[in-house]
Amino acid sequence: MKLYKISFLIFFVCSVPLLAQDSERTSSRTPEQEATRQTERLKQELNLTPEQVREVYNINLYYAKQRQISNTRVEAVERIRNKNADLKLVLTEEQYERLQNRHHERSTIRIQSDNRRTE
Repeated sequence: MKLYKISFLIFFVCSVPLLAQDSERTSSRTPEQEATRQTERLKQELNLTPEQVREVYNINLYYAKQRQISNTRVEAVERIRNKNADLKLVLTEEQYERLQNRHHERSTIRIQSDNRRTE
């Protein structure tokens, strides 16, 4: 029992700084930096045209600014839905399908890694 308590304490002490680092990285970027980063990623993944790059950047910037205003879970889910709807208007059907597949792949990888951590 004593070993269990010590193990838990070590785990807790080590994991808190890691969580803080992750939130610091996200919060330290300006909305413009975040929009640029997201747009560059989509440009590479989806082979966006120059016009699409401009429109996607504006969408990403708008939602990055909205995230700064409020970031509750309910609002975040709504923001993601709205952002995806806006992106769907800019992207071709093929690009949007690839984007959705990438989102699905990322969420599957996250779930798998979360399951490994709890085992």
